[in-house]
Amino acid sequence: VSPDLPVLSSKDVYDLKNFCVKHLFDYVAIPRVQSRNDVELVRNTLDRVDGRFVKIIGKIEDEAGLRNIDEIIAASDGIMVGRSTL
Repeated sequence: VSPDLPVLSSKDVYDLKNFCVKHLFDYVAIPRVQSRNDVELVRNTLDRVDGRFVKIIGKIEDEAGLRNIDEIIAASDGIMVGRSTL
């Protein structure tokens, strides 16, 4: 069962800009990625806050993510698989 949660909360957007970008993070991980759209949303958000340099790691944690793993890999800079939740 996939949780009905937004990919990014308003606090996540704030933290991407004011912590991740400000402190020049190399990577950010996105939990519960279910599709390419989730990765693209985070990428577009980072682009808007001058975080184009931040790489994105998509974390596959459910069946939807597993079904869409090829498109998630194509959209991400890296991938993690949460085996315990599959």
